[in-house]
Parts: sequence; C-alpha cells; structure tokens
Amino acid sequence: MEDDYVNVPRRHGRGVDAMTMLAVGFGAGTIRGEINYLRADSVVSRPQGALVQVARQGWVRDVPVYGALGNHLRERAAALPPDAWLFRPDYAKRTDAVSSFTEQLKHDYPVFDGFTMERARYRFLIDLLTGGCPFHAVCEIAGIRPGTKRPTDLLPHMPTLTSSAAVGLIDRFMLVQPGPTG
Repeated sequence: MEDDYVNVPRRHGRGVDAMTMLAVGFGAGTIRGEINYLRADSVVSRPQGALVQVARQGWVRDVPVYGALGNHLRERAAALPPDAWLFRPDYAKRTDAVSSFTEQLKHDYPVFDGFTMERARYRFLIDLLTGGCPFHAVCEIAGIRPGTKRPTDLLPHMPTLTSSAAVGLIDRFMLVQPGPTG
C-alpha cells in the first residue's frame, strides 16, 4: 500500500514531511497522537534501518523500521536537532499536525484521499501478522495491551480464510516450529 505514494515529492518541505508520516505509519504503526510528539532523538540508527522509540502514557515501546522507510527516518532525524519534532518540526500546534497535513496532501495529491494514520497502522500490523510474526511480539511493538479492542478491529482488514486454509497454515507453522503441544 505504501507504494501508492511513490509519486509524492520527497526531497524538501512537504515531501519530506509526507515521507516521514508514511514511514512512521506504514513502517512503525504509530497512531496520530504518537507521531505528533515524536522527536528527532526518538529515532535510533541501526544497520537494518532505524528503531523508533514511541512514548505513550508513561511507557516507551521500541519499533524497528526497515528498508527505505527506516533509512528515511534515520536521515530525517540526523538532519534535525535532537529535541526537534520529527514530523513537521516548524508546526506549532502539535495536536492537529497530522490531520491538517493530510488535508493539505489530499488537495495536492489525490492518492491521499482516504489515507489515515489508522489505515497505515492496520497495514503495518496486518503485514507482520500475515508474515508470520508472533502475535505477542506484534502486540508489544504496537502498544496493544489487555483491554484494547485493536485485535478485533484488524479482522475486517485481514485476508479471508476458509477453515481448511486456516488448518493448512497452522499445520505448516506447527510442522516447521513445533509448539508446546507438538
């Protein structure tokens, strides 16, 4: 899905902010309230890309971001003072930094019609889960805690499986990596 946005200019101004928003959405699964408060020093450089330290409600989760998205975040963070906002560093009103920006993008780039940080987050989570990443690891890096409704919110966006297809996937997983019952 992030490939849909490749024609958005990325080298300066709004293009850099657009790429940063896409990178922390599709690459780190952040929500709107989290991206608004990420600082340049929230990004830790690593050989595989970047590690984004996302703070929310008194705790911090580390989210690895790979490939071009991770590289963009590394470069963006390195270009800013450590205490600068990672996304829209010159925009003062942090509470609506994402929503006002996406409205501007929708006007200039029709591909952003229908874009939300929530959709980017769902794509991030679904890619991990359908790729075989363990559920508890996905929950940890996504900040999903007991009492949240997020796991069931993902179901409408997941590929539909028949019962026999689900059994086949579980068989394949258990035969490759036997669990406590196998």
